Amino acid sequence: MLVVSLALVVLQGLAGTGAHSQPLPGSTSAVIAVIVPDAATSSMVDALNRLRGEATMVGFEIRLVEPLAGTTAQSRLERVARELSPAAVVALLADGRDSEGGQAIRAVDVWFLDRTSGRISVGHLPVEEGAGDRAEQALAVGVVDFIRARMFDSLVRASVESKAERPRSIPAIPLGRYQVFAGLGAMGSFSGFSSALLPFVEAGFALRPWLRLSLAGGGFGTRVDRRTSAGSVDIAQRLLKTGATFVAAPVGRRWYLQAETGLSLLFVATRGTGNSGFSGHAPAGSSPGLHCLGGVALALSSHLVLQSSVGALWLLREQQVYIADSQVARTGHPTWLGSAMLGVMF
Repeated sequence: MLVVSLALVVLQGLAGTGAHSQPLPGSTSAVIAVIVPDAATSSMVDALNRLRGEATMVGFEIRLVEPLAGTTAQSRLERVARELSPAAVVALLADGRDSEGGQAIRAVDVWFLDRTSGRISVGHLPVEEGAGDRAEQALAVGVVDFIRARMFDSLVRASVESKAERPRSIPAIPLGRYQVFAGLGAMGSFSGFSSALLPFVEAGFALRPWLRLSLAGGGFGTRVDRRTSAGSVDIAQRLLKTGATFVAAPVGRRWYLQAETGLSLLFVATRGTGNSGFSGHAPAGSSPGLHCLGGVALALSSHLVLQSSVGALWLLREQQVYIADSQVARTGHPTWLGSAMLGVMF
């Protein structure tokens, strides 16, 4: 009886295939080392021919290895692995008698070693009862299928381990659901009305990660002065706005782009003093409007955010200021807005 050896595998050390072979997906052709028995009978030759044909069809190259007398199974495995770097080593197990009175093939042992993980897979493929003339073909197909399955297992395992070892991207700092901001706003007219700086506060609530409702107001800031020969006047502006802010996906870890639109209400209050006996008075006016702003938010930490925006306000009613019969200021319909605020989110 023939003492059976082993099989070894690796997805490295691959050799070329025949002209009509089809390579396995994800790899080039691989070598299968077959340890030849001392006395090859017709049954063994048929098995080798079948194995060569089946292996060549799927991209393997068969190389025959002479038996190594006086060596252990482990030493044969190490030597074949060192010299050929095969995908697998196949040993034919003779058990029984063929029609010529020689030993007949009754099983095939295959050893597969995945060098990337050091795992060894061993397969013992016996001849099915009643296989008859199909015994060699069945063994050949079984050997090739076993090797292909182990090779694909190795490829999948290597791919999974490679993905697991990749450094994970640092998640973005989330913006909290509730927000309170304080800062400085700026407002000016395209019609010559002097710009003003306004202390600004804003409170918001996030309905969704990408949608936030807010209410903001500003006033008691820079006052506009106008003087003529008929008298003088100072003008104060206050703004109240409410709107919906749309937040885009974060850029990197800390930056968020955002756009806001909503309704606004501008209040203008004047206080005048007349010259040459004219008495002063303090009329006030207001105008609703529609604003559109675009800006950016920087998450300094998980709770501290700096945001800045700029845009335009369209007033439905233009506010005009007169001293006597002379117009000294008017807001115009379009007005520009801007703000920079620091706040907390939680």
